[in-house]
Amino acid sequence: MLIQPKERTAISKTENGGMMKIPFNVWEICKREGDVPVKVRIGETVFVCNLEPEGNGYYNIPIQGSILQQFELGKEYSVTFRITK
Repeated sequence: MLIQPKERTAISKTENGGMMKIPFNVWEICKREGDVPVKVRIGETVFVCNLEPEGNGYYNIPIQGSILQQFELGKEYSVTFRITK
């Protein structure tokens, strides 16, 4: 199932790189809890990661430093992701 949030979301800086908040409850939309491995596309950039739980079904997309360099912090981007397992 390909997931594409309707809202664009900004990339913010973290200790280990960056992250994007997913603007909906993953438990409700994707029917998944706990570990959620995904394939992410932001523009033409594609990478895999595990969503990081924020609490109560909300998750963040972690972005490694090497990938983060391709984007502007604070700028909003469209993102799509697919649960891989």
